[in-house]
Amino acid sequence: MQQDFNNYSPSDHQVWRTLFERQMEQLPLMASKTYVEGIEKVGFVANHIPNFETETNPRLRVLTGWEVEPVTGLIPERDFFELLANKKFPASTWLRTPEQLAYLEEPDMFHDTFGHVPLLACWRISPSVILWQN
Repeated sequence: MQQDFNNYSPSDHQVWRTLFERQMEQLPLMASKTYVEGIEKVGFVANHIPNFETETNPRLRVLTGWEVEPVTGLIPERDFFELLANKKFPASTWLRTPEQLAYLEEPDMFHDTFGHVPLLACWRISPSVILWQN
């Protein structure tokens, strides 16, 4: 599956911006320094949804060897763990609507990418092991 970045509407980018800005206000009070640094390392910004193919994955590959793997939504556990075993983090490509800003049941792209991917930028590759980088 591919992200199909060009199909995101201006409304989608505005939802990303709203969620991003809300979280960035709270992060210095609640998140670890490592997580906040990870957001910058993977190149997440407020003004647009991250393009996995041209922005996020090239950065992650250089930093850690990981990639974001677009998926349609929730996937079977076996598929999820197989992707992780191959350094591919599954992330939805759909984004919640403006009406769902506060809550939705199923994780969307913002949850998957903003919530998890910055931590992938905090691993470094060693010849024999992968080490957590503080």
